[in-house]
Amino acid sequence: MKTLYTNGDSWTQGDELGLPYVEHQTEAVELYWSWPWQLHKLLGTSICVNEARKGTSNERIFRRTTNFINNYSKKHNVEDLTVVVCLSLIHISEPTRPRLISYAVFCLK
Repeated sequence: MKTLYTNGDSWTQGDELGLPYVEHQTEAVELYWSWPWQLHKLLGTSICVNEARKGTSNERIFRRTTNFINNYSKKHNVEDLTVVVCLSLIHISEPTRPRLISYAVFCLK
């Protein structure tokens, strides 16, 4: 079963869509319209797992991603897994940002 796994911060979760927050609706809409879901449809994978969360640290992203890959490999063929991880290159809690955030994107196949 072909699986796409994505992880990152708010941009990967779908925050870039700029949707107004509506309790119990916004996260579902963000996940459906976010770039990971669109990539999932483009690749034709059976499953899309998006563990991205707003305000998360690169450490959490790395930890959750490695845990997912490890658990996935115990039950499934890793040849069926595509992993895309977006890391913020500046500290997420920086109070002022004089310029746009830069991202590092890694795709493992």
